[in-house]
Amino acid sequence: MKEKINLKNKVKILLYIYPIIMLFPSGYITTYVTIFTIFSFYYFYKSKIKIRLFLIDYLLLLFFLISFLSTLINYKSDYIILLKSLSDFRFALLFLAIRNLLIYKTVKVRILFLITLFCTIFLSFDIFLQHIFDRDIFGYKPSEGRYNGIFNDEAIAGSYLQKFFLISILGILFLNISFKNKIFFLLFF
Repeated sequence: MKEKINLKNKVKILLYIYPIIMLFPSGYITTYVTIFTIFSFYYFYKSKIKIRLFLIDYLLLLFFLISFLSTLINYKSDYIILLKSLSDFRFALLFLAIRNLLIYKTVKVRILFLITLFCTIFLSFDIFLQHIFDRDIFGYKPSEGRYNGIFNDEAIAGSYLQKFFLISILGILFLNISFKNKIFFLLFF
């Protein structure tokens, strides 16, 4: 029983740090996705939780299968590209893991929203500093005329903010403040 609770807590922490890990270079993200997916499915197995699949899941798996088969047909001799195409299945498994954790209410969405809110505010603040002082918190200068914040020379800050912005808005709604302050915070954000 203690092992199951400990495993559940590890899976929860791994999901909660998702927005933070996305602020790191791609090697960390790849490692994180692998570890999180393995821990999640191991948790489902140990807890005897049946993974629920819907039509969209089958379509997603079909998409990755077609992508792999297409790569197999076009790049018969390039095994590196084949392995990369096969490794893309981890994203389908990541989706299934996260959705099933949410379906079975294993994690608290409120915490995930608030962590995402903190990360987007941090990145936005870092980009503003880079714009005003020509350096961000870590001393990075704009790269090729772009404000990348903590991403240094990778032009992905806008993509991060775009993908996590709506979740951050929901994070504001989960703050324990008055409605009037939530409106102010939403307008400010």
